[in-house]
Amino acid sequence: IRVEYEHREQNNPRRMMVHLVNNTGDMQRPISEIIPINEVKIRLRVGDMPVSRVRELNSGRELEFTWSEGAVQFTVSCLELYEVVVVE
Repeated sequence: IRVEYEHREQNNPRRMMVHLVNNTGDMQRPISEIIPINEVKIRLRVGDMPVSRVRELNSGRELEFTWSEGAVQFTVSCLELYEVVVVE
């Protein structure tokens, strides 16, 4: 399983954008088929930023999350090729 992860912070409005790229594919080179990944669990340090909403941009799904001790945790149920998760 190979997932590339990058996050960006924005100040107005204050939020974080988590970019997830699925690089899990068949064993051929070049890769001819991307294999979806289920249950991608993310823990993101957010410091003192209050979190009220976590959602996937591409799918539009609202994600359940927990927020404590300066970190938010959530799970992307299925990562096809690419997803951006917005933490607000």
